[in-house]
Amino acid sequence: MQINHKHKTLKLLIGALILFALSCVEPYDKLYTGDTVIFSIDGKLTNNPSLNYIKLIESIPRYGSNTQYKPVSNADVYLLTDQGERVDFSENSSGFYQPNNYTYEPQIGTSYTLYITTSDGQTFESNTQTLLKPIEMSNVRQSFNREAVKTPTDVSPGHYIYADLKDPANETNLYAWDWVLYEQQDWCITCYDKLYSVNSQACTKDAPESREYDYNCEGPCWEIIRPRQSNVMKDIFSDGQEIKAREVAEIPVYQSGGALIYVNQYSIDLETYNFLELTRNLGINTGSLADTPPATAIGNVKCTSDPSINVAGYFMVAGVTTRMHWLDRSDVPNDVPAIGLLGGRRPMPEISDATDRPPLAPCKNSDTRTNSKPIGWPF
Repeated sequence: MQINHKHKTLKLLIGALILFALSCVEPYDKLYTGDTVIFSIDGKLTNNPSLNYIKLIESIPRYGSNTQYKPVSNADVYLLTDQGERVDFSENSSGFYQPNNYTYEPQIGTSYTLYITTSDGQTFESNTQTLLKPIEMSNVRQSFNREAVKTPTDVSPGHYIYADLKDPANETNLYAWDWVLYEQQDWCITCYDKLYSVNSQACTKDAPESREYDYNCEGPCWEIIRPRQSNVMKDIFSDGQEIKAREVAEIPVYQSGGALIYVNQYSIDLETYNFLELTRNLGINTGSLADTPPATAIGNVKCTSDPSINVAGYFMVAGVTTRMHWLDRSDVPNDVPAIGLLGGRRPMPEISDATDRPPLAPCKNSDTRTNSKPIGWPF
């Protein structure tokens, strides 16, 4: 199924689901080696209004090796076009901003500059970027392979997801791909050494033994999975040709049932290509701002009020096309086990003789989970 300008309603709904999942971001701590505050930005502006957002996070070192990631709220965020038009953004959740006019559609060939003023008066400005014409994908398909999913230490079975497209002739084209995968989730909370309490909706009850306790969802729930690294290409060797079977994703066999994947193909400029290629070569996880790039991967936004402030991340302006594909796992051999959605381990439910236990747990919307049925889910 293809999504184009003739299907704006469907496009908006799809994007709304994606952005809803992205918008629920909570601050948290993780180990990080560094002693300077880093202002991080993750932003996207495309011809699809529903995919456009700005996400701001500040990393604050503490205790020598521990960093707190704090969403940057109450900022003034807006764009200026090369025609002098101003596009204002509003904060829809902590540190997450979208255009005030949700249906505002950026125009192909128009140039955009991002401006940010934080609540403490610091000002930031991006490089000016032009929205390039998107190039359609003619098809998205899958292929099972016993060694599809590769890590530095292992290979495992899964599906390659491929995109087909026709590269325009006699012009330089640079591409980037990402995707969003929806897998139906049966387990909505895991307690460690504790039991789940319905009253507090938390793991607060004493457990009979020290282990994990998994609780089924009380209603429909979907896990949301995204790529962890950049995927870019130049058309140096394919100018004007049919590009067949460009690999855009490697999906493990999470479950025996099918899954829904949205593949996004972006037309990007050279500056964006160089940044994404650099993050890929450095092995940086681009799926989350939590993995702040090192200074060598500083992007296209600078602090104009204080040049000493470190700014990481990137504001991308790109034309985009999207295709939706149902990942049918009926081609997986019987001897290939599904790894599940619990980090590769088997579920460990609570065992109880009580009539009110084990309880069910709610599917809480977040950047990795939704209780809203994805558009295109076939049943």
